[in-house]
Amino acid sequence: MIIVLMFFVLISVISVSVLKLISLNSSEILSQENKINAYYCALSGIELGTAALLEKKPNPNYNPLDDNNEPSEIDLMYEYSKKDIGSLTQDIILPDTGKSVYIEISRKIVSDKPWVEITSIGKYKNKAGKLTTSVGHVSFLAENPKINEWDLNYPVKIKPR
Repeated sequence: MIIVLMFFVLISVISVSVLKLISLNSSEILSQENKINAYYCALSGIELGTAALLEKKPNPNYNPLDDNNEPSEIDLMYEYSKKDIGSLTQDIILPDTGKSVYIEISRKIVSDKPWVEITSIGKYKNKAGKLTTSVGHVSFLAENPKINEWDLNYPVKIKPR
């Protein structure tokens, strides 16, 4: 009788241990999923910021009949290389997904050369309401946007080749 009782206690302890291990693994998987979603939101914000800078936009002040030397297109990269036009910010929220991204584009001077900095904060709120955040940062020489320094805090730091 005592052997049977000890056997059931042993089986119960092993069962509880296995269930706890499975529970911890599933919560770790959900945590990793949240971090990856936030990471890709931040990465998308950097790509959106870079695309916005590199895309030339029509100049609303341009008049082809006027000799005021206004360019026909606005080139933000050129503007940032010549003068500080202030920080540009954008907050993008994707409804019903729990994802949002905040993008800030600014200018800094390093060794007498203008650099453009793009900072992106990706946020992901899961169905349980837990918020996960990831920050990405890229800076590049305003005169040559192919030279850049990436810094993404999760899961690895990415460096261009």
